[in-house]
This record gives sequence, structure tokens and C-alpha cells, in this order.
Amino acid sequence: MANQSKVIKIDDSSSTSTLSVLRKTGWFTLSDMGHKVNVRRFNIRYLSEDDVTVTIYTDGDESSVVKTITITKNSGNSATNLKKYRSISVGRRAQVAMVKIVSSSTDNPITIYKMELEVDGN
Repeated sequence: MANQSKVIKIDDSSSTSTLSVLRKTGWFTLSDMGHKVNVRRFNIRYLSEDDVTVTIYTDGDESSVVKTITITKNSGNSATNLKKYRSISVGRRAQVAMVKIVSSSTDNPITIYKMELEVDGN
């Protein structure tokens, strides 16, 4: 008795779908001993054809927004390795932080190459 195989096409180039992106980090500590440190800047290197909103929360309080940043689109050609770099001042003391990234519904790709919070020591 022979097994039957069935092939299903998943990637249909004739259709498009739009999705919104919502990604959150977990709460992460900013210093070794749990001391508050100064969160100086939020830095990001990215490639996107749509605006992206970044929200920063601190000290375990997800209901209180510390900073909301709109990262503007940069429709560069990824083949030429054009990436946009943004550095935004945060200016807040904290023990822990969380970062949330949201985009509108789109069928354009969003690539984040690097994202970091710059902090001062205790």
C-alpha cells in the first residue's frame, strides 16, 4: 500500500496580506545590584517603509509611559545597505525597563538591526 503525498502552496505571490506589528521585551534589569541608573538614550538602527512607534516603560509599571517615540520611515534600498540610525533622549532613572514596538497595518517589511538603551552607572 503506497502513501499519498499532497503539496500545498503556502506563498502565493498573487495575493498580499497586511499585518500590524506589536512586539514587547520583557522587563530587564538595568544594573547588577538593582540600583536605579539614569536611562540616557534609546538607540535604534532600522529599515522601514512605514513609521514605527516605540514606547518605553520603567520600574515595572506598564500603565505609565516614560517615553513614546515615533521612528519615521526610511524607504532606502536594502541592497545598498542603507539603514537609518536614530538616537533619542530618555532622561529617566530606573531599575528595570521594557520596550514596546508597534506599527500600523502594512505589507511593507520592517527590519530592526540593533536596538539599545544607553544607561549611566550607579
